[in-house]
Amino acid sequence: MDKNFQPFRAIQPCPGRLLRVIEYKPNNDMILIIPGDCQAIVVNRE
Repeated sequence: MDKNFQPFRAIQPCPGRLLRVIEYKPNNDMILIIPGDCQAIVVNRE
């Protein structure tokens, strides 16, 4: 987030697909995303 508490970036990990699981760990900078086809995607801050 920026100084105005607005997100500085948006992601679309699986455009057009339903998501089954999204997991985020506050002490880690990674997000685990599992779409409907069960191909896991890990997204980091970069």
